[in-house]
Amino acid sequence: RIINYKRVVEELNSDIALVFFDSNRLKLNFNTEKDQFEVEVRGKRVDVLNNLSTSEKNIISICWFLLMVRQNDESTKKVRVFLDDPISSTDSQNKIGIYCYLKYIMTKLNEKKANKEKEEEKEYVSFVLFTHDMEVCNNIEKLFLEIYGKKKYKTLMLKNENFEDITIFNYYSALMNDIYRFARGEAEGLEPYIGNIMRRVVEAYATFNYTMGFIEFFKNKDILKRIKVTKIKENAESNMLKLVFHGESHEEEKVKRMEGSYTRTYSSEEKKVLAKQVLQFLYSLDNYHLQRHLIKYKNKSQKDDDFLNELKVFLT
Repeated sequence: RIINYKRVVEELNSDIALVFFDSNRLKLNFNTEKDQFEVEVRGKRVDVLNNLSTSEKNIISICWFLLMVRQNDESTKKVRVFLDDPISSTDSQNKIGIYCYLKYIMTKLNEKKANKEKEEEKEYVSFVLFTHDMEVCNNIEKLFLEIYGKKKYKTLMLKNENFEDITIFNYYSALMNDIYRFARGEAEGLEPYIGNIMRRVVEAYATFNYTMGFIEFFKNKDILKRIKVTKIKENAESNMLKLVFHGESHEEEKVKRMEGSYTRTYSSEEKKVLAKQVLQFLYSLDNYHLQRHLIKYKNKSQKDDDFLNELKVFLT
C-alpha cells in the first residue's frame, strides 16, 4: 500500500503531462475522504472511468507502472521491465508523447544506476518491449540506439516459433515480408492492419521509384505497359483494389461515409487475394526488387534458389 499519496499524484501528473505535452489535459487527484483516486480531463472530473478513451487509460497505466518501477528500483540490483505493445493502442496524436516519455524514463533510470557508488550496482535497467507493429519496432530501435548504443540492445523477430536476431533492421523489407506471409496464410494476426501495411509499401515504392502516389501508380499508362500479364494488369486497374486501400487506410473516408465501424466488410480471404495481387504487380515490374527484400526472411534451412523458385511460383 502506498502511503505518500501526495507525492505519488504529483509525480504521476508530471509524467502524464510529459505524454500529452499539456499539464491540464489529464490529471489524477486523491480524495482523502473517499480514500480513492479521481481523474480529471481538461479540468472536469470523470465520474465513470469507462468514459475515458482506451488511449487515456493506457497512458495512465503506463505512467503508473513506470512510476512504481522508479520508486522500487532501490530494492534490487537488477531491474528488468517488460512492456507489452505500449504504443500501438495509443491514439496517433499521442504516440510521439509516449516515445518521448519512454526515452525520459529509460534515461532517468539508467542515470540513477550509473551514479551508484558501488561498481556492482551500476548495471543498466533492462527494458523488453513487445510489439506486432513494425513501425513501432523501428522507432523503438532508434530510441534504444540513442540511449544505449549499438552493443546494448537487440531487435528480435518471432518467426516459426523461434526468435531471430535482426542485426540490420529494414522497415520497408519487414513490411514487404508481412504482406508475403499474410498472402500465404502465415500471418492471420495481421488481418486488421494489412490494408495500411500494403498502402505503406506501395506508397514507398511508387514515391521512391516514380515520384507518384499509389492511385496514380496503378493507373499510369507507362507503368501498366510494363506489365505483361493481362490478369495482373486488370487487377491493378480495378476499383476494388483502390477502394480497399483508400477506405481501410484513411479515417477521413469513414467520416464521409458515416461508417461507425473501423472494420471493413472484406473477409480475410479477400484481403489475402489482394495482398497477393499487390506482390504480383510489384514482382511483374521488378522481380529482383522483391527477391532482395524477401530473401532475408526465408527459413535458414531453405536454400536461396529454392526460396526464389517458391516465390516465383507463388507470384506468377
